[in-house]
Amino acid sequence: MELSQEAILKSISESREENFLLVEVEITLEKKTLEIVLENKTIELEIIEE
Repeated sequence: MELSQEAILKSISESREENFLLVEVEITLEKKTLEIVLENKTIELEIIEE
């Protein structure tokens, strides 16, 4: 499943309505990672191809 940057940002903006303060989003295509920095936590996702 491939997520476009637009879809990711739309999803994140919808999450902001749940009172999360979005600080930074970093998408690294070379390492296939997505890092989302919220006010009090960081979420890092890694895409694994099988």
